[in-house]
Amino acid sequence: MFKKHITPTIALYSFFIAFILLITGCTTISTPKTPLMPTTSPQTQWQSYQQNLQKLTQWQASGVIGIIINHKGESANFIWKQNKQNFWIQIYGPLGIGATTFSGDDHQVELKRSNGEMIKSQSLEALMQSQLGWNLPIEGLYYWARGLHIPKTPYSKTLNNFGLVQNLKQQGWQIQYKDYMLYDTQYPLAEKIIFRYGDDLKITLVIKSWLLNP
Repeated sequence: MFKKHITPTIALYSFFIAFILLITGCTTISTPKTPLMPTTSPQTQWQSYQQNLQKLTQWQASGVIGIIINHKGESANFIWKQNKQNFWIQIYGPLGIGATTFSGDDHQVELKRSNGEMIKSQSLEALMQSQLGWNLPIEGLYYWARGLHIPKTPYSKTLNNFGLVQNLKQQGWQIQYKDYMLYDTQYPLAEKIIFRYGDDLKITLVIKSWLLNP
């Protein structure tokens, strides 16, 4: 019988490749970022930033989501991929529901659990509410994540000293933006976004990684 012999050099090389693949798989990839500079003309600066942000339609964000509902708090990890109107959101970790993935667009939404369970719906908000007990509007999220308002819908906002949205009110939601960084030298994005709806619901996104593919 022919036996295959692996020399120490080949074995070491194979181990090295496997180790690199393991490390690469565990490393969070993020678009390069730099600090922002304050401006003396926030409104003018905002017009410039807004034009760039409107062009950003594809990204992957990951981090931690915290939910306080009826004065009770929970938290979980999340990965959110957006490609224009198509989205893929996975929530996993201490929330106690196992890995749950929501995917779809404005017209059709699908939920998948780690145990293989699958549920379809025409509304992400209704599906999240029935399965999680809370929800975020996907149409709003697409704009609000970038610090933009939903077009052709009433809103109010205040700007910070960087010429970026600090507080936004729209569709009954109050949204606060913190810890802005400039990604890829042109896209200012917040690393902490707080959503409030009434007095009973507060959702905080702490975004540890923005990966942009405009």
